[in-house]
Order: sequence, then C-alpha cells, then structure tokens
Amino acid sequence: MPSSLRGSLKPDFLEEWKHLVAARYALRGFSEGLRGYLLTSGIKVSLAVFGKVESSYWKNNPGSEKRIPKSPPFMPTLTTNQVAKYIVEIIEKNKRILIKPSIFKILFWSFQHWPDLSAHRMNKTV
Repeated sequence: MPSSLRGSLKPDFLEEWKHLVAARYALRGFSEGLRGYLLTSGIKVSLAVFGKVESSYWKNNPGSEKRIPKSPPFMPTLTTNQVAKYIVEIIEKNKRILIKPSIFKILFWSFQHWPDLSAHRMNKTV
C-alpha cells in the first residue's frame, strides 16, 4: 500500500475493511474467470455486490453483525425484498455486474481515482 494512503487512514479503518475489500475483489476475479470459462456454453455469469442486508441471518448468527465494518451513515441498509428485486433485474437485463446501493459505485470510483482524498473522507464518516 502506498505510504501516502497508509498514512491517511486510521488503523482501525484498515483493520475493519481489509478483509471485506479482499473478499469482494476475489469474488469479482472469480466471476470474471468463470464467465470466460463458460463463454461458449451459453451459461451467463453475473456478480451482485450488495451492502448490508437486513435479514434473519443476523438473528441466527449472534455476534456476526458486530464483526462487519461499520457503514457510513449515508449508506442505506437493504431489505431482502430489495435484494430479490435487484437479482431479478440482473437476470432480466443480462448484466455482468450489479452494485447496490448505488453509493458503492461512487465510492469504488472515487477510491480508484482519488485514494487519499476518499480515505480521508471515509475516516471522517465512519
């Protein structure tokens, strides 16, 4: 990690988010590879990236909610009905990737283009 980015992030921010970011990018790489592998088979591969989803998972797995990174206050929690609607959308529109809530797209884009500024802003909101 570049020292300028490392110096601008709080240690707890890095600790909370590093596993989540690594897992998301691993899934993206896996879905791209699988898409290429299945290209001639007629099977389509899509990747859905969601923020926190309010579901019974949290009740059935006590303590698990405490282990996910805190979301900034401007990032909404999705309902299971919203997620179901988005999954139907990704299938019907034959999309390669769907990112919800839409604020994720802005965050991903800003971190790609202005990592120091984005990290600084995230530290102020989390």
